[in-house]
Amino acid sequence: MTDMTGKVVLITGGTRGIGRSVGLAFAREGATIVASYTADEAAAAQLGTELDALGVKHLTVRSDSARPEEIRSLFAQAKETFGRIDVVVSNAGVELIDTPILETTDAQLDLLLNVNIRGTFYTLQEAAKAVEDGGRIIATGSTIALNAPAGASLYSATKGALKPMVQAVAREVATRGITANLITPGVVEGAGVIRDLPQETIDQYAAFNPFGRQARPDDIGPVAVFLASPGAAFINGQAIAVDGGSFM
Repeated sequence: MTDMTGKVVLITGGTRGIGRSVGLAFAREGATIVASYTADEAAAAQLGTELDALGVKHLTVRSDSARPEEIRSLFAQAKETFGRIDVVVSNAGVELIDTPILETTDAQLDLLLNVNIRGTFYTLQEAAKAVEDGGRIIATGSTIALNAPAGASLYSATKGALKPMVQAVAREVATRGITANLITPGVVEGAGVIRDLPQETIDQYAAFNPFGRQARPDDIGPVAVFLASPGAAFINGQAIAVDGGSFM
């Protein structure tokens, strides 16, 4: 157990999937949660209900990670409401693992570059300004960046950009006692792009894993909490794979 009472945790893409799991994991340890979302009001409301049940302070903010001005506004609202930010989890992202390069459109290219790379960059930039000394910066990558399947040329490239980005930030903020790390899940159960794949393909992803299943969102939350704990104070600039050994 890691006591996060008094800590303010900001999570982009924080109301569904991995982001939701991360927020709830921190909330169970007493943290105040700021979660952004793009459009799904129902998911934001549901998360609010769950956080109320845990008895923690929280704020959900509609914010498009493809728009830098909205990222800056998100951080400003968090600071104005709670006075501080201790942990930032840059989780907002767009998945695309079933589109061959010959079928990839200009619109898809622009969207993934804007959200997965530019959005992460601006989130880390704001985090480097806003996070309290001794705080934590965490980003969500993907093991697909290490071993891309057919159909994931664009997605894997945008996720592959995150490790060097996070490592550079880790060097820059370490003088303030802040760490920056990357969590790289494998294929995650229930993710939107997985739901669109044929069941045979989904089963193949699961069979490839030594555990015989895909990663689950709840596998990710506790890892983020650990990286924000005192026990992880000397873990910096690392990519932590949470994929059950799919790539090893």
